[in-house]
Amino acid sequence: MDCCSTSCSSSNTPTHNPEIGKTAERLAALLKQTAEYQEFVRLASLVNQDPDVRRILLEIRQQQMMYSDPAGTSVEALQAELETLPAVQAYRTAEAAVKTLFQTVDRAIGAAAGVEFAPNALRSGCG
Repeated sequence: MDCCSTSCSSSNTPTHNPEIGKTAERLAALLKQTAEYQEFVRLASLVNQDPDVRRILLEIRQQQMMYSDPAGTSVEALQAELETLPAVQAYRTAEAAVKTLFQTVDRAIGAAAGVEFAPNALRSGCG
């Protein structure tokens, strides 16, 4: 029933330069210590355990499996209801704070490297 994912993987750490990999691991460890990240992880856990969130997510999945139920609640209405729940709103606030933190780190890395980092790190539409 995961509404949110908090798993982190170091499998994408560059292996061609061991120092870059070590530095990336140190940066990740520092980021994990921030209040923003810790609050995000805490709220992700809470939102995934919230009975109202779980109920609405189950209803959404059931609606998606049925494709549509003219007499039932639409997926859009259920999604809107989900977003009004206090647990989800708190999670979204924490998610925005972590996103801002990571964007700040992206800009700092780009400035240090002399390139605009974030646009170069975006995935392409090819897989």
